[in-house]
Amino acid sequence: MDTVIRNIRKLCNLSDDTESLLRGAVTRCTFPKRHKLISEGIKCNVAYFIEKGMTRSYWLVNGEEYTTS
Repeated sequence: MDTVIRNIRKLCNLSDDTESLLRGAVTRCTFPKRHKLISEGIKCNVAYFIEKGMTRSYWLVNGEEYTTS
């Protein structure tokens, strides 16, 4: 979480109170490579902060994957 807080502070002001609230609300998770975080048709009620690694977003069109980001 320290990495995430440090990067947020680079982008905007973050009070100590806000940092404390954020730390209290975040649960650390780890996922293996190629893990699918969100599936089509499922509502996602969480946000993810990525400390290490990357994600890929894509659309399925006629069975083919088109990477968007």
